[in-house]
Amino acid sequence: MRLGRTGGVLYPVNDSPADACPLTLGTPVFINGLSTAWSSAEDPFPRDEATQQALSLQFDEMATASIVTVDGRGAVNARDSRYGVFSAQRSVQLPRDNILGIPPRRITFSAHGWMVFVLDLPLGVHAIRSYNTFEDGNVYDFTKYVKVIH
Repeated sequence: MRLGRTGGVLYPVNDSPADACPLTLGTPVFINGLSTAWSSAEDPFPRDEATQQALSLQFDEMATASIVTVDGRGAVNARDSRYGVFSAQRSVQLPRDNILGIPPRRITFSAHGWMVFVLDLPLGVHAIRSYNTFEDGNVYDFTKYVKVIH
């Protein structure tokens, strides 16, 4: 997925080296360590941006670590206020068969996340891993793949 006003930032959404997202040399990669969105359709049904952001942050703060590595090296703990970002509140129209399993309607949502940019990757296929541990012992672990070309 391309992000930014010009589409110049890559946000990989794949999970297989065979499906590595191609990008040209010098393209920044945006990766989430962990992120949570809270909507007006979820208990306690907050409608304002500040409350949705606070609930998202509260959930993300249950992570004790959010370690991002590239090719198994350069570990960065994104679970740090330096890497915390909030989204502005957005409004969407839910379709009939939506992921929340509720009747179609307009809702609002805001998010928080621990995010990093990966810069200056050399040519070839790279594995960007996010390993998240929580206070209760749960783990959320995923790897995205990119292929840097000329």
